Amino acid sequence: MERQILYPSGQADFSARVPALVHLGSGHLVLVHDLRPRPKGEHWRSSGGALPDDLPNPNSVVVRHSYNHGSTWDDAQILAEGVARGYSLDGIGCGYSDPSLIWDGSKLHLFITASRLTGLFGAKPALQAPAPGWHETPAAALAKQGDEELALLYGVSRDNGYTWRWRQIDMAAAATNGKRSWRTNFKVAPCGFSVSGHGVCLNSGRLVQPLVLRVEGSSEGAQQLQACCLLSDDGGQSWFLGQPCQQTQEGQTGSLAGGTATSGVDEFCIAQVNADVLLLSARDAGYSGQRLSAVSVNGGVSWSKASPDPVADPGCNAGMVSVRASEFGLVIVSDQPHVFLMQSELYNTVYGGRHADDRFALLTNAFDARQRRNGWLEAVLLPPGADYGYAEGEEYGPVRYQFLVELEPGSFGYSDVAWTDRTVVVVYESEGGLKQVSLSAGEVRQRVV
Repeated sequence: MERQILYPSGQADFSARVPALVHLGSGHLVLVHDLRPRPKGEHWRSSGGALPDDLPNPNSVVVRHSYNHGSTWDDAQILAEGVARGYSLDGIGCGYSDPSLIWDGSKLHLFITASRLTGLFGAKPALQAPAPGWHETPAAALAKQGDEELALLYGVSRDNGYTWRWRQIDMAAAATNGKRSWRTNFKVAPCGFSVSGHGVCLNSGRLVQPLVLRVEGSSEGAQQLQACCLLSDDGGQSWFLGQPCQQTQEGQTGSLAGGTATSGVDEFCIAQVNADVLLLSARDAGYSGQRLSAVSVNGGVSWSKASPDPVADPGCNAGMVSVRASEFGLVIVSDQPHVFLMQSELYNTVYGGRHADDRFALLTNAFDARQRRNGWLEAVLLPPGADYGYAEGEEYGPVRYQFLVELEPGSFGYSDVAWTDRTVVVVYESEGGLKQVSLSAGEVRQRVV
């Protein structure tokens, strides 16, 4: 494994958080992340923030490029610059946070959440449509944003992330967008944020972006959260919301570091596996100490119920990417009721004949029930050839994990992962900074016995 520090920890003024990572091909990686000024005082509580350095903290979003599979990186460039209260023309300021990338093979899509005066738990539904058209800067796209609203910014780059055009997603329109009667459960424009990391472009061309929404009317006691996807079937010209993913049973409530108490399905990552089946891996908003998983067979429109997995998690976003076993010299063995990875040579000796489907997911997460530490790389497998049909909202269970590599025994927070056709690259938070660990396909293969 090769390690490097991308942003040093222990900085007095800023921390680097919530990495978003994608591979564009030929070893070209794009990394987007927050730079968050250290907050002072308790203002975040009265303004509806989830934690001190979450929005409406005046966070900025930056981008970096690597052209050699993550071996070296160029300097960070600011994409969206936060402005502290009192330093903007109107005196209100603005913060940007939670970047998420999607690469569709020709265009790079980027989602960022923006806030002026309030965080997720104080935000009000949008009362008017956002500024129309495309804009040269994120700030220009927010011209009609209300001071107490969260805005979902959408950027598109046609030159691999060097120049961008921006507009604000109309969440009211996305929640009621045409011919989809199942979206009537959204009575008003939903308040939510983009989940940091990356979304996916399906084989069909559909773009799928994870979101977390705050359930209206849950202001008494714990705040209930919902995981759902923002979907586009026309290359990002228009977007609509899929259905929320529900838990198998009513979850507990909990909070992190004195923050707001929450329940429900929280931040999640997705990967396409087994012929258009989408796999979801989520943190539990109730801090049960376990991750949750679900599947979708209709491209993120609806989900099975999210069930707890035998994977420890402290309440922390993870990274997940779809890969092919054959690229690692591995095969997926389905020996019911078990499914697991095996080295190709050993498989031919023990089993012979035709092996199972080729695609699985790599997951990076903090494997600890209470603290953000002990990062692992795991294989996530679904039984190949299984019947993925389910009655809407029912539990779906046969997700299997195979632990591969301990990435970091110490501090390990939010992470994202990319596969560059020869290297697994993981970027993760660590004590206020960002670190990277890279593994070759051979190193991953050696961990499979």
